[in-house]
Amino acid sequence: LLPAGIPGITLCGFYNALGMPCFGCGMTRALIHLRLFHFEEAWAFHPFAFLLWPLMMFFGVMGLRRRWSQRLHRFLCAHEPATSRLFWSALGLFFAFGIWRMFFWSTWIGYGTTRIGP
Repeated sequence: LLPAGIPGITLCGFYNALGMPCFGCGMTRALIHLRLFHFEEAWAFHPFAFLLWPLMMFFGVMGLRRRWSQRLHRFLCAHEPATSRLFWSALGLFFAFGIWRMFFWSTWIGYGTTRIGP
């Protein structure tokens, strides 16, 4: 429902307090651009949107049917060590990117062409 291309105001307390993007800054705008198939803009705002969007769609559809949800739960439990490692690896990469972007955000490809802050 949110339009793309309107900078708006930032609600990120981290950015408002420190003037640096947090781990998730730009994720909402990246998802908006991804929804509109503006892949370059989505990547510039936050590359992890390309991982989050399909996961949101997958788990949204799986949650609609109880039988599918139970089957997914059994699959995840049966493959627990691998799924746990995958989850923690993705979370670690997300935080590593966030820390890198905090200190080097002016060199990020979206800097200057897209607005991360207010």
